[in-house]
Amino acid sequence: MKRQWLLLCFTLLLFMLHTSVCHAQQLSWESFLDELADETSGLDEERTADWDALVEELMLLHEQPIDLNRATRADLGQLFFLSETQIGALLDYRARYGSLHSMGELLLIPDLDWHTRQVLHLFAFVGEPVAEKALTHKRDSIRHEAMARIDVPFYKRQGWTWQRGLANQWRWETSWGQKLQAGIRAETDAGEPMFSRQIKGWDAMGGYVQVNNIGFIKTIIAGDYKVAFGEGVVASNTFILGKNSIGQWQGSNRVRPHRSSDENNFMRGGTICLGLPGGLTLTAFYSIRKLDATIRTDNTVSTIASTGLHRTAHELEQRHALTGQTTGGHLAWNNKWWQFGATGLFQYYNHVLEPGTALYQQIAPRGYKFGAVSVDYGYRRYPFSIHGETARSINAGPDSWASVNQLSVRFGPTTQLSVLQRFYGRYYFSPYANSMAENSSPQNESGLCLRFDAERLGSIGLSTYADLFYSPWPRYTMSRFSRGGEGMMQLKWSPAQASSLLLRYQVKSKERSDNRYWSHRLRLTGEHQFSERWLMRLSANWNLHKEPIGGTRRHEHSSGFALSPQAIFKSKGDHWRWTAACTWFHTDDYNSRIYVNEPRLQGTFSFPNLSGHGLRIASLLRWQPSRRWQISALLGCTRYFDRDAISSTFLQIRSPWKTDLSLQARIRL
Repeated sequence: MKRQWLLLCFTLLLFMLHTSVCHAQQLSWESFLDELADETSGLDEERTADWDALVEELMLLHEQPIDLNRATRADLGQLFFLSETQIGALLDYRARYGSLHSMGELLLIPDLDWHTRQVLHLFAFVGEPVAEKALTHKRDSIRHEAMARIDVPFYKRQGWTWQRGLANQWRWETSWGQKLQAGIRAETDAGEPMFSRQIKGWDAMGGYVQVNNIGFIKTIIAGDYKVAFGEGVVASNTFILGKNSIGQWQGSNRVRPHRSSDENNFMRGGTICLGLPGGLTLTAFYSIRKLDATIRTDNTVSTIASTGLHRTAHELEQRHALTGQTTGGHLAWNNKWWQFGATGLFQYYNHVLEPGTALYQQIAPRGYKFGAVSVDYGYRRYPFSIHGETARSINAGPDSWASVNQLSVRFGPTTQLSVLQRFYGRYYFSPYANSMAENSSPQNESGLCLRFDAERLGSIGLSTYADLFYSPWPRYTMSRFSRGGEGMMQLKWSPAQASSLLLRYQVKSKERSDNRYWSHRLRLTGEHQFSERWLMRLSANWNLHKEPIGGTRRHEHSSGFALSPQAIFKSKGDHWRWTAACTWFHTDDYNSRIYVNEPRLQGTFSFPNLSGHGLRIASLLRWQPSRRWQISALLGCTRYFDRDAISSTFLQIRSPWKTDLSLQARIRL
């Protein structure tokens, strides 16, 4: 193994030093997603299922960019890669010198480094100066967009027929400038019946209508939508980048339509946002949804399911068994430096929640009426940024408080130190809470995280964090309190605009079954742009998992290694684009699994995990004859060398081969 690593490092160094020809060009949308995937893959395993929602939001901003001459602080706050200091610097420049005349003028703002300006080109533009702006603009035209996708398996699972293994989804959206937007969507996962007695149509269907900027009414949404208030301690359906989001706060109190394939984390009903005098903003919302749950014979609920899968008889029995009604609101006030807000949320279920009697379940929510209220606050003035939210559950136990607070200090345009403190009481509960936490729900946890970012130290970028967390009440599999820690260090070297080398090391210690487990992850990625048409990438992953043996001080080790070269070719005019990746992997077990970044269809952003011994090949071909049409085909094939069958029970494939084909078509009018 040591010889393999020495050979790999030597190859990558030769690869990265080959910079005799430097092809500087503007960052493309695909390159931005690849870069985001490389820097975040495998960091937050609890939230990997939510990545598609983030990409859908970024795609909407990419396709409907922000006019920097009209953008407010809230508009710029939607761009997660902008820090509060950078937003303030851009707004101060515009207030001092007037409207921008070109994107090149961003060079005059020292707080915007080269990489940030490149990314900003994907989500913003400079329109005509405000004083000279005409009443009509080409962005006020009617726009239609339709997308259809089908996933075809070249195998048969034990639990269903080949035809039932087909998955499909489609979406149609229209907009009239920035005033009116509407859309509908439908999806069926592999193994779910369509137009059957159990499911009459597609498994998941929804839509929305959104109206913006009618007098003092800022936004009205009817249908499916998402909200984000404060730090998300009470209500937030938006995706967060886990510990990578520390230090990135822009006070994003907003509502937006739900457009992704996520079947769980959204609201269905209506919301209205009003702009009131004195810098006040009032948002009210109501939601009624059918949820998946396991109902006992006495009509009590043991668990609420969140997978969105309805393939087996048990999953179909859970489908839409529980009705939840949610109502609430948010009042916010902000100026240039200060921000304050208050949030209230109340939840009603038509069945009583009664979890089991196991030790870890004794602090789970019980009853059918729940609620939470909070206040959020923030102060921003260079070089400091302070913000947080403190909440309390209603009708809960005595330890039902929650508080998240963060302090960030800028030492320069690209250097920042952030400290985040979090506390979630044992009995704290809010059904739509989505805040910084080590576990999947913000409850029964205290933690302190320190993060340092230096985006540019010459040609090197540095990101590192250390996080300590503690749970006073026993969690699942534990008979006592538990504590743990996590650390990460990432270096990115860019000797030229056409080349980069990324090295990331992550270590984590966590308790399970009253024993302490350790995991180490190392990732090395080199990339070089050989020409305007060819880009090559080479990645290597190494994982080590340590677990105790029978309560002794000895540990059992399992390790995993993967090597993945990738090539990207695009034709002149970018009408054709071909991406191919090949991953050889060898892991001892599932604990040492490898997360890989491979080609993906537009609007998707998953990180497949590989375990065992095998080879995976993924190839994506995209044809875009014009801005209106786009057709893509993704072929993925995995061959295992250590087994004759894949998976088990009803998901079993009686072959070491697993091949899938995904076809996607998009049209804009």
